[in-house]
Amino acid sequence: MAYNTGVNTKNDLIIESVQRELEAKATITTRVTDLSRLAGPGVKEIQIPKLDSFTAVDRAFGVAGSVSELTDSVDSIALDQNVYVSWGMDRSSQFQSSINYEIELAKRAASAHSRFVNNLIVTRMIAAAGYVEGVAVVVTKSIMLNMYKTVLGFEGQVENMNWECHIDQYTALLAISDFVDADKIGRGVLPSGAIGMLMGIPVIINNFVPNDQFLLHDKDGFGYALQQAPNLGEQPDIAFGSKGVKKALDQVMGCGHLQDNVKAVGAGNSPLIAVMK
Repeated sequence: MAYNTGVNTKNDLIIESVQRELEAKATITTRVTDLSRLAGPGVKEIQIPKLDSFTAVDRAFGVAGSVSELTDSVDSIALDQNVYVSWGMDRSSQFQSSINYEIELAKRAASAHSRFVNNLIVTRMIAAAGYVEGVAVVVTKSIMLNMYKTVLGFEGQVENMNWECHIDQYTALLAISDFVDADKIGRGVLPSGAIGMLMGIPVIINNFVPNDQFLLHDKDGFGYALQQAPNLGEQPDIAFGSKGVKKALDQVMGCGHLQDNVKAVGAGNSPLIAVMK
């Protein structure tokens, strides 16, 4: 008789569960540029080259044209975030638990990481907005139109854009005639978390955006990079009994705006991010 032998250790299964939780919760990372390929060993800061654009002219026949030059510069993102959660547990408690306590603790650690990353990206994105729309509490059609025209005018691409807002702005959205609710479109054609479309752009509920603010961004206006993907480690801890363990989940990453000071929006700002606040 042959015996079944699992190729995955218990810790492998926990890590796999953690990765699923991270992917499900860190939603905004799918709507910004992933630059992890540049974050190799020994790198403390990644630099993303950027060039400005040529301008075409109508050259008169028989007249020499002028030579154009491009300005070469970089955007920099520091890999300065060492995201960490640690916890202890008594594995003996598993015997009296109706849930897989060890995996549930790991999932909650992963959720804490995801909240940290989401909040960091939103906070830095808002701070780097190249266009700020007045002082408002409730979004209106005219405010959203101004934000839309500005980012589009800075060569933003509609297919790369997302609106991000707190759930508290949903009622205000329903009062905007151009807003198409997800129930009318069919949720199957919208990105995860989207509640509808406005000006051809998905509207995403993101409660890390302050409840009196509204965000519009192009994917090319902000980037993040993982240098060390989330890693789970453990060691014995007899303070929790003979089966006690202490665990830690950590990752090394960084994030920041892109296209800094392009289109004369000022240093520290991206023309591909607009915010109402």
